[in-house]
Amino acid sequence: MGQEKKKSSKSKNTSPDNPKLKKTSKSSKPKTELDEEESSPKAKGIVKYTKAVVIDVGTGYLKTGFAGADAPSCVIPSVVGLARKGPLDYKHGYVGREILETLDISHVSPVHNGIVTEWDAMERLWEYSFKTLGIPSEEHAVLLCDPPLSPTTNREKLAEIMFESFSTPAMFIENQSVLSMYSYGRTSGLVLECGHGCSYAVPIDDGHYIPSYTCRAEYAGRSLDLYLQKLLQESGKGFSFDKLGLMDDIKAKCCYVAPDIDIELRVCDMVQYKLPDGNYISLGNERSLCPEVLFQPNLIGSLEPGLPIMVMNCINKCDIRLKSDMLQNILICGGSTMFSGLPERLQSELNQIAPCGGTTIVASQERQNTVWLGGSILASLSSFQSLWIRRKDYEEKGPFVIYRKCF
Repeated sequence: MGQEKKKSSKSKNTSPDNPKLKKTSKSSKPKTELDEEESSPKAKGIVKYTKAVVIDVGTGYLKTGFAGADAPSCVIPSVVGLARKGPLDYKHGYVGREILETLDISHVSPVHNGIVTEWDAMERLWEYSFKTLGIPSEEHAVLLCDPPLSPTTNREKLAEIMFESFSTPAMFIENQSVLSMYSYGRTSGLVLECGHGCSYAVPIDDGHYIPSYTCRAEYAGRSLDLYLQKLLQESGKGFSFDKLGLMDDIKAKCCYVAPDIDIELRVCDMVQYKLPDGNYISLGNERSLCPEVLFQPNLIGSLEPGLPIMVMNCINKCDIRLKSDMLQNILICGGSTMFSGLPERLQSELNQIAPCGGTTIVASQERQNTVWLGGSILASLSSFQSLWIRRKDYEEKGPFVIYRKCF
């Protein structure tokens, strides 16, 4: 079987069996209906219609935008900058472009492996995102994503902050792998996610992810950053400054996945990369060795399996009735899958270890945004609007209401 490339992830090929994804007429508006009592006091007796806000809380980047859009409007590093001297003050921390323009600050990452660990810093990032969108949070429903295998306390805290700190009139939390699946216009298959914090192989059956069959690895974009820095230092190409996003830029412009790493190391071409200070560094074998970690984690001392083996381990856990769907619908997602050559290498190695019939890899050109895009599609469907957790639901049941409505 072969590899399928998608030009767009905004497919509407949804399943009528899933209540969240029932097909809607073309006249459906991607807006959320909010009662006067649940919206801003400015509603003055009328029913207000406002577009929902979709938020993808990633370890590397926070992506925010309006439901129904083709891309997030605000993408910022998931980092808060704090003055090196003075009290720990997240409320006045630097975020977004401010970090790039401000010297002598330390960086705090509030998200680790998809889980929020510094909630005050996270609130600062959300405040900045709402300000960038130019909207009051109390007038817009919010759809948030949640990583596989996350603790229940993470989801409860999301609900608490959205309702109590941001006074949002309604919110919903969906598994990020399910949202990625929706962005491909499917409801069943295996989602292979490789972002900044960690990697997952997640089986999804009719819109429901199966945690007991899910596989996770601790290597991802951050691991590649550290390995690339190590390679550059060992070859005498290290640099003294640590500019936010520099490793991401080098990876995007210079690195690729080789079909055969042993051959590639003998014939790799050199390229020049211009550093922010105007100096140049030459990159050779580092270009293919960096992403090779995704296939050979032992390069960074990890005993975990590479992506192809992790995918097959996940499929082998599945019930027999699911295995065919998983093998023929392997959807790759996340910023760390954007390397040139990665889909082809993954396809080749999976076909060597998969049962007769092989596998099918589906690779969207927008796969770095599949979580956000899936949320954009879901929150814009008229059939989804009745599923929002309203503020009055939260006031009556507390944060535990999410287990009745979201999962």
